[in-house]
Amino acid sequence: MERFNAVVIGASYSGLGIASIGKKILLLEEGEMLGSDYHLSFRPILENAIFKNSKTKELYDFFGANGIISESGADLLTMSTAICKFAVNSGLHEKIILNARLMECLPFEDGYKVTYFTNTGIHTVFAKDVIDTSFLRNTARNLIEIKEKYLHVVCTCLTDDAVKKLKDAGLVLTKGFLPNEYFISFKFNADTSLSDARLYIENTWQNLFKNGEFSIDTIGFNFDIQGTEKDGDAPLWIAPHSFENPISAFDAGCFLAEKKGW
Repeated sequence: MERFNAVVIGASYSGLGIASIGKKILLLEEGEMLGSDYHLSFRPILENAIFKNSKTKELYDFFGANGIISESGADLLTMSTAICKFAVNSGLHEKIILNARLMECLPFEDGYKVTYFTNTGIHTVFAKDVIDTSFLRNTARNLIEIKEKYLHVVCTCLTDDAVKKLKDAGLVLTKGFLPNEYFISFKFNADTSLSDARLYIENTWQNLFKNGEFSIDTIGFNFDIQGTEKDGDAPLWIAPHSFENPISAFDAGCFLAEKKGW
């Protein structure tokens, strides 16, 4: 059984930060997307990045050199592919397995036995530590209480009047990186299904813009889930909604990995 200092569940930005520092790290992502805490849900970036780690500076400088991030904001949609290029350039991709679904995470010896499934079959590894950065705390789903869900959509053609109409309807809008680009957040109860949420957004949009004068460019692949921990014995959970922007999340992962000595 292969042994790792740590196994990270979820290719969130904090998870990528951990993997960038650790020497023997395995990162398991159940989907096909890096930075899943932002690029899967289109969670808007709410403040400018703050960071201290030199590895984080490398990421920040890379985004800056490619016109993705500046003092005025960050281009979240372009960032979703740029992070893949950064991972390859830095060798980070060698620690990542995509389409890896966690099957079991159990205490074992002085760490954890982690079993996961990929298109090559079932695999089991040993980890001294496990860090869960998934939305639903996949290592212990019974130990998360979902408070609310958001589904974010992106529009790049809104006028001031359209923005006012959306705000008057009680929706939260966040200015994007491009001119007239907005991230619009729809809030749902914990038991709302993704299909029902998408239908609600469609109906709401059609009611607001009956003549089809404005269109949604794209919609989040999944919910942005806000949850709290329940008491129980489980691996450390770094909730994806703990950070206001990807750079700060990456920096927190770097800090944790250095603190733990991974």
